Amino acid sequence: MNVDSRTLQDNSKEIITMCSICKSIKLDGQWLSYDDAKLRIDVAKLIFEMRVSHGLCDTCLSEYYGYLTKTDMSYIAQISNPSKSKRR
Repeated sequence: MNVDSRTLQDNSKEIITMCSICKSIKLDGQWLSYDDAKLRIDVAKLIFEMRVSHGLCDTCLSEYYGYLTKTDMSYIAQISNPSKSKRR
């Protein structure tokens, strides 16, 4: 596969979310293990044509941060996405 630098810098690439802890990948609203996701996505496409955004899958969120309240989570989501938060 021949890939030039313009391809790697293209901002129109599809963005997928990968769990920062277990490396699951979110596809079509569903968290899949990396191995299962590889079966649904061509690995070359995953590496060269998609941009990865990191987050936390539902399992890791509840396992590692289950002690946080909904208010805590709303605050974290707000400061994590400043473009979506209300500006004063």
